[in-house]
Amino acid sequence: MGTQGIAETLHGVLGWHLLELKGCDSAARPRVHWHRIHNLLLSYIQFGCPAEMTVDTDQRVLIIQRPMAGHARIRLGVEDLDLTPGRAVITCDTDRLMMRWSPDCRMSVLRMELDAVESRLMDVIRGPLREPFRIQPVMDVASGRGLSWLRWWTLLTEELDRPGALVEEQHEAVAFERQLMSTLLRVQPHNHTSYLIKGDEPGNVDRNGVALDAVSGYPLYLRKVLQIVDNNPEWEHTTSSLAQFAAISPRALQAQFKQHVGLSPKAYLTNVRLDRVYDALLAASRGEVTVGQVAVHYGFKHYGRFVTLYRQRYGERPYDTLLRTPRSR
Repeated sequence: MGTQGIAETLHGVLGWHLLELKGCDSAARPRVHWHRIHNLLLSYIQFGCPAEMTVDTDQRVLIIQRPMAGHARIRLGVEDLDLTPGRAVITCDTDRLMMRWSPDCRMSVLRMELDAVESRLMDVIRGPLREPFRIQPVMDVASGRGLSWLRWWTLLTEELDRPGALVEEQHEAVAFERQLMSTLLRVQPHNHTSYLIKGDEPGNVDRNGVALDAVSGYPLYLRKVLQIVDNNPEWEHTTSSLAQFAAISPRALQAQFKQHVGLSPKAYLTNVRLDRVYDALLAASRGEVTVGQVAVHYGFKHYGRFVTLYRQRYGERPYDTLLRTPRSR
């Protein structure tokens, strides 16, 4: 393949610009296997020679490398990091890397679009990022929480290699992606980790003296309203009852939802209920429950309207979701 072919392969798959390559001659035959789903690209690369390379990227990506066999050493800034099957490295955005792979190194690489990772993080903390996202580069995947996350990565890779797998359907691929990103954000330390683990500690106050939540920057009473809806979507919430819980007027609650959430309280509650129904139908076995039973449990009293909303949100009928149960896969 030669240096030019290797450079084209690295750029085409990972977005890396090859600045220098040593150790591989023109007879080298790199092996590359990859899959793309939505905002993820999963691949493995094997050079079959003691490759030394320097790469960088001009793309906003987060790249995780873990040797499936062999070993590697990566220089990130002034730090040398050793990679083994139990130790991965995470690089972010425009980091320049100098890498040395052993001849038997077969590298598993996961590429995530950084915009998608940051968007997922903002969903989790329910607020904007207060500084550019940075994540700890070394990840222990041999034990503990890191191993749990690695198993999600491995499962997704195996499913992509299996013809007819559920992940071939777009909405299922998106669900896998969300799970992989969410778990990574909870397992691996980063500069927003504290926002994920803090509870209801008050943060600052706004100019009117209203306490702000330390995690999202929302008014503290608004976060409590969101929590009661998230934790108990089956309750008969109304804008008035939620406003009473928050000790503000219904009109003020409407305004706060519009400003911070972008939805009315009713629309937010409906979306949460739809998500719960979707999760329940996926987890159920056919014959165990009916769509109507699940819908009523989560507060949908008008079946026809419920089906319309469900199809708008998920692109399929609720009964179609129920058919895709563990027993039918």
